[in-house]
Amino acid sequence: MRRCRTVVFTMLVPLLLAAGCGTASPTEPENRGIKSGLSPYNHIKTFTIKHGPLMEAEADFVAERYDLFVGDKTWIAEMRAINPDILVLAYASAMVNDTEIFGGTCTIHELCAETFAAQEGYDVEDFFLHYREDISYDFNFPVGGLMTVSIPGWNPDREAGDPPATATSRSEARVWATWDYQSRWGNVADPGWQHWTCERIAALNEHGGYELDGVLMDNVARSLPEMEWMHFDKIAEYGEEPVTNSFSMIDDNYAFAVIVRDYLAQTFESPKIIVGNATHPWFLIDETVNCGRLQERYDWFLLECGVRIDNAVVGATCSYEVTWLQILEVMELAKRGKKILFGGKENTWTDRGALFCLSTFYLINHTNMYYAQHGLGLDWFDGIAYDIGLPVGDPYEWATGLDPAAPANTFHIMARSYDHALVLVKFRPEASMSQYTMTSTTHALGASYRPLNADGTLGDPVTEVDLRNNEAAILIPE
Repeated sequence: MRRCRTVVFTMLVPLLLAAGCGTASPTEPENRGIKSGLSPYNHIKTFTIKHGPLMEAEADFVAERYDLFVGDKTWIAEMRAINPDILVLAYASAMVNDTEIFGGTCTIHELCAETFAAQEGYDVEDFFLHYREDISYDFNFPVGGLMTVSIPGWNPDREAGDPPATATSRSEARVWATWDYQSRWGNVADPGWQHWTCERIAALNEHGGYELDGVLMDNVARSLPEMEWMHFDKIAEYGEEPVTNSFSMIDDNYAFAVIVRDYLAQTFESPKIIVGNATHPWFLIDETVNCGRLQERYDWFLLECGVRIDNAVVGATCSYEVTWLQILEVMELAKRGKKILFGGKENTWTDRGALFCLSTFYLINHTNMYYAQHGLGLDWFDGIAYDIGLPVGDPYEWATGLDPAAPANTFHIMARSYDHALVLVKFRPEASMSQYTMTSTTHALGASYRPLNADGTLGDPVTEVDLRNNEAAILIPE
């Protein structure tokens, strides 16, 4: 339970904006290797994320199958009774203020934005970003769909010749968030917002005498095209600053990671795990706006290697333009001590997608990495539980050649040997947003194997394998 309930937030701020400051990063319990005897499975470490309430039967399901859980803390005692070593993390958004935590629908009482601001002497409007002029744009919200957004600007000092600003109150000019059309973008640089958000995260980390192990911070990676599309150069809090790689709001966003880390460490008198959702390997490895800042500010990452279905082709891809070279670099980060939650997002849509994302994980599996079927619930397929043993060496290129559907492209089949399996994953030079229909190539195996199915069963013996682009096989030797 929390021991430092009277943390003085303003004393923390000067300590937190320099890189590398703060408490040491938390570590897992000793000997939590891939094969440690503490994990539910010897060959893999697993995690899951559950948005929304967790039922008691689901808590048993989680404890029996996962090493790490993000979500509802209601059944933490029951989960730890089954699996004492399970890590349990809260979920929080690093940037978005949703309607559950502000306004008339807020359900967290004294930690509601308006209530907290009044109690602590803050102006609640400082918790939000605002447009200084009228703006309009079209946006396809995951929650809300395609909408034309028109927001009046707030500029009480407007002079003749200034852009129109027709808001009659500052609250009308709040910047909409990008996930849910009802949410509003938080002003992460404001000390009041930082204090409020840290208190909410601290509250999420305690329950019934138990402490959680930390928090997953969503929405930490930033997208320049998204911010440009939403006219972030017209936000009052950042003046007329252009939205470029050096946009200062991006640095403010990443500075907050250190603030959360140190606030929780002081509040609980022990370090907590802070996981940053890097979204996908591109943001963590190559994207100029985010990768350096992510690697500097976080020791734990969530990577969402989602599945995309092309309606013209039966199959799926590890999406977001993930390349096989980026996948290999993720393993190098794990070797250097970073902890990776590698999620096959929504990949239960097809067995092919499920096996592709699991096999991609097996290519880079490391003691510092966890795997999940990350969708909207407790996604699972029994192929995860099939014990393929421990990896034997690093991944290597097993075959390469010209794509029969697009000879200008070169495919790469990467492989990794395990005690009880050979894992093959066929990539394009860049993982595709769509797939060609005639990309299958046939390769001799040199021995007899039985392919692992998504349901955990084994198929008939084969001596050769057919693989399409963005397809994989987990082969069990006879």
